Amino acid sequence: MLNENVRGLNDEEKIANAFKSENDEQRLKDNIELMNSFSRGGLGILYERFQGLSGKDDEIRETQLELFDDMSGYPNESL
Repeated sequence: MLNENVRGLNDEEKIANAFKSENDEQRLKDNIELMNSFSRGGLGILYERFQGLSGKDDEIRETQLELFDDMSGYPNESL
């Protein structure tokens, strides 16, 4: 919650949102929906990457490394 930039909150608002929202039902609902959307997005990325693979360990490992490289910004030179 502290790193999200979707809603354009400033640092103080992010801190309040993350640690002081237990009494604000709407804020809790909004936070849960945001986290669910992040999760769905991540699952969508995984599905797109791994669908259609043969199931061979080498192919899965290579796809995992490519995904990690893409997400981290640091290329894996061992591929």
